[in-house]
Amino acid sequence: MPSDAYTDIEEGFDEKTLREMYARFYELGHEIGLPVLFTGNVHYLDPVDHKAWSVLKISDIALHRRGQKLSSTLFDAVKLHYRTTQELLRCAEEILEDPEKAKEVVIDNPSRFIDRIESIQPITRTLHPPIIEGAEEETEQRKNSCVARKRFWKIPRRRKKS
Repeated sequence: MPSDAYTDIEEGFDEKTLREMYARFYELGHEIGLPVLFTGNVHYLDPVDHKAWSVLKISDIALHRRGQKLSSTLFDAVKLHYRTTQELLRCAEEILEDPEKAKEVVIDNPSRFIDRIESIQPITRTLHPPIIEGAEEETEQRKNSCVARKRFWKIPRRRKKS
């Protein structure tokens, strides 16, 4: 995640600490055999939407921390817009200080991860009734019972309206 996606007030990390953490995450991932992915932590699409997001975020924090004065510029340095692959590569290269590692975490590992995900269709247009043992027989018996009652009581058939 880009280092400008945090504030030192919220998370308590400065940029140097974050870079050290990310480097350690990369090392740990390789040590235990897990692919490391670099994500963008997207909260809004375009950089121009930053101000609106900032106002909402400060309002949310103010609700939870009543009485605490918050600066309107608190989140000015936080950038959580959608980034292109090239932008993510630049951020990863800054943090990991190696273009090959940056390519691995931004392009290669996410592609491998996506390949491992099974493609599913969550909603189909077909009916999926429950399968209940004996239900068909019981339905047939009830139908026959209703037909027998109709015959016994000589209930006339309803005529269709023309």
